[in-house]
Amino acid sequence: MSATLLGKHRRQAERMPWGSVLLGALVVAFIRPGAWPIALAGFLGRGGVLIVLVPVLVLPTPTGIANAVGGPVSSFLFGSPSPVLLWTLAAIAAATLALVVAGAVVAGWSERIGILQALRVAADEGFVPARHAPPTGGGSLVSLAGLRLLGLVPPLVALLLSAPVLYDAFYRELILPDELRSPLALRVLRDVPGTVLAVAAAWLVADAATSLAIRRHVLERRGVAASWVAGWVGLIRRPGRVVSTALATTALTIALVGPALVAGTLAWIRARDLLREDRDALAIVVSVLLFVGLWLGGLVLAAVAAAVRSAVWTFEMVRVEAGEVDGHATEGNRRSHQVPL
Repeated sequence: MSATLLGKHRRQAERMPWGSVLLGALVVAFIRPGAWPIALAGFLGRGGVLIVLVPVLVLPTPTGIANAVGGPVSSFLFGSPSPVLLWTLAAIAAATLALVVAGAVVAGWSERIGILQALRVAADEGFVPARHAPPTGGGSLVSLAGLRLLGLVPPLVALLLSAPVLYDAFYRELILPDELRSPLALRVLRDVPGTVLAVAAAWLVADAATSLAIRRHVLERRGVAASWVAGWVGLIRRPGRVVSTALATTALTIALVGPALVAGTLAWIRARDLLREDRDALAIVVSVLLFVGLWLGGLVLAAVAAAVRSAVWTFEMVRVEAGEVDGHATEGNRRSHQVPL
């Protein structure tokens, strides 16, 4: 094929319509429920484990914190940090780092499998051309985890810059709260909504760029640095579409997981109250079973949302040539038109 004709076909290749991307992701996710556990692992690795633990998470009170660490902290304030404080800080830092790295590895592994699975299923169903479904992809666990860790840098910087404002809000609500009916997180959001939304926006944008970078890395076998730059270039070149995709997938996750999370939290509070009041065994068993059912249901919904999210970002990379309808290309096109993703 001549260079002119090849260039013509490259110019004709366009990204799939946004509506087709969303619809195709929903179809692919629901016809292959076997991919949900892997998608759920990626969701948990990206930080979703903190979300699913909300129903059973009990925040310590200021009095409890003072009783637990008051002695070691007071030694630090008086200029002679105790070994207990130093070992505690070191253990917390090491455990946090280990958990973040492990989560990045699991998230990268899950996304790599999800990318290839989504393209293979879409090709089998005729949704995308078969040439977009490679049997294997690039990217090792180390490189994929590295890209995921790089994606944490922008929100971490935003969090550090916002730390003084957030600290003041948390301290004020812990020590001198205006009211105690609302959860602590909601009271802080009410006090400093702009700061919280700025951190959330930094996370949303960084996650979108990282999702694009990982797919460049897996499908185009680019290096880590090149993939990272390509992810941000894609965001800058198509901010409206990329941000809309990020908002749509986030809204879907909230819509699916949010109600189950609230119901699970209420069920856990009820079960805990029954245990404290020493009610009859039947009521306790029913309340515990209700909580477990709601919590497991929330995990299933989180898995569905994660599978759809992975497929959406994958199909966002697909380019379709003019004349290819519903992914059906002629055999000649599949052999000669090698349009990059």
